[in-house]
Amino acid sequence: MLDPDGNEVRVKETFTSKEGKFSEDSFRIPSTAVPGIWIIKAKSGPNFTEVEVEILPSMEEGMVVFIEGIGFHPGVGKIVEIKVLGAQQSGTIDIFSETQELIGHLKFIATSSGIVAQPWPVPNDTPAGNYTIKVKDAFNSAETSFVLE
Repeated sequence: MLDPDGNEVRVKETFTSKEGKFSEDSFRIPSTAVPGIWIIKAKSGPNFTEVEVEILPSMEEGMVVFIEGIGFHPGVGKIVEIKVLGAQQSGTIDIFSETQELIGHLKFIATSSGIVAQPWPVPNDTPAGNYTIKVKDAFNSAETSFVLE
């Protein structure tokens, strides 16, 4: 099992049946799992497969915001993938620098299930550092921080 950063978190060996099937009920995703795409790889001889599992933050009520990833897209540059759960209707996403300067402002319309997947193209002159994302809709607000390298 690999976490979203590609670190090996758990390895489990087990036996297969004559048909090459296996069953393992003690293999669990850690309760402290960070949100993101986790990968489970299975291998038996020359047979190999992997499954992606999306781990979402726990949410009692209200809204949750987290960074799904930071990547680079040709022609655009650095992109921060922002994900919001529990959003209602439309709202805003504001990105603040360490000095609380507003450096990004996005508007969104949530899906009927309350999900927002919003990319933020990072301006080329944005320095490395800690940043805060604040999300608001008509009913709730949430915030998270991330490091831009």
